[in-house]
Amino acid sequence: MQVRREGKDVLFRLDPGEELVGELVHWARKSAIPSAVMTGLGAVRDVHLGYFDLDARKYVKIPVPRHVEIVSLDGSIGVLDDEYHAHVHVTVSSSGGNCVAGHLFQAMVSITAEIHMTVLQEPLRLVRQPETGILLWDLA
Repeated sequence: MQVRREGKDVLFRLDPGEELVGELVHWARKSAIPSAVMTGLGAVRDVHLGYFDLDARKYVKIPVPRHVEIVSLDGSIGVLDDEYHAHVHVTVSSSGGNCVAGHLFQAMVSITAEIHMTVLQEPLRLVRQPETGILLWDLA
């Protein structure tokens, strides 16, 4: 992974074989950033997406076991009990332009991933919503 920081902006180039979400969280923890928001694109494989089933109150995972392009990636890194958590959503496309989207659990970089992260000045504290158990921003 290559990283270039310019003030509050951080640019990442992840390389083949790196796990996208884990690498970004690891960097955030190691760099002791308060929190961040991000966007990105790239090409990945062995993607694990999901959506939150409100009735079951859990994420349902959607495996995407092929090479795909990241059409859109948006997310954040926040903190709960001094532990860093990524909340990332992606849209990926495969041959023919077919797309699938959802919460990104993991993705292995196949060619590259280019991520733009904006570091926030204050920690983005997270709180677990009692009704669903999901982590939400605590902006109070």
